[in-house]
Amino acid sequence: MGTCPNCGSAGRIYVEAFADTLDKCRSCGLIYLEPAPSQAQMVARHASEEYAAHPYFAKGEEIAQRDTLPLHEIAMDILANYLPKGSRVIDVGAGTGDFIELAAEYFAVSAIEPSTFLAEKIKTRVACPVFVGAFEDYRQPESADAVILMDILEHAADPRKLLAQVKQTLRPDGLVFISTVDSASLLYRLGPLVWKLSKHSRLAAYLLHRIFCKQHNWYFNRRVLGDIVKAAGFTVLDHQGFEFPLSRLKEAPLILLGLRAVYFLHSLLGANTEQYLVAKNSYVTNH
Repeated sequence: MGTCPNCGSAGRIYVEAFADTLDKCRSCGLIYLEPAPSQAQMVARHASEEYAAHPYFAKGEEIAQRDTLPLHEIAMDILANYLPKGSRVIDVGAGTGDFIELAAEYFAVSAIEPSTFLAEKIKTRVACPVFVGAFEDYRQPESADAVILMDILEHAADPRKLLAQVKQTLRPDGLVFISTVDSASLLYRLGPLVWKLSKHSRLAAYLLHRIFCKQHNWYFNRRVLGDIVKAAGFTVLDHQGFEFPLSRLKEAPLILLGLRAVYFLHSLLGANTEQYLVAKNSYVTNH
């Protein structure tokens, strides 16, 4: 067990999944991979053909072609409220281009994607600049009015470094939109129980590997996410919870029924499995 990368307090083992150990901070509640992977390891993971073939991308593209994903609608409404038409929007970890295909109707969009396989898919859907590589290697300071980090921050080798890069990329008063899971929600609180059951049940083992993704290094609760964004030099404008759309999951009816039960309990408890945050670049960085 190591010390928490966020507050330096002691951590304890929370779950083990994919032969990885996730610790949870006793103080701030951050759940984090111990030991953390290097930047090179994370880039290699996300650049692989295996990662690009994950059903998450195919299912998302299928839905996006048929209808608009709820989170995309939220992001578009927020951006349109703060930014004029034609503003420069960069989608980091753009996947197959689901969001920027929608955003391109209103904004001047660019994509950052480390996977060459996914980047090629983007190019077939949207006529826009695509930087193939890690966002941390992107070198165009103050080139964006908004940076989108949809389900990206939890993948970073170092979230603070990623947010510093966002700050460098944004113009003064530019916006960052972040979405990620909320580790304080019931689904993630059940993690240790599912882990224990996974030693005796195939279903529990399957659920464990669906709740805790191999590519995720960080599981933020709302307080920790807000704190690290503020510490990076941003002013938080809005911070809300939402539920991941079950239509994007390829799961058995029994599992979907269980998730609907969790969502119902969340509605009673005022919690959600996911969270989004909108923040403004608070001051001009020196280059």
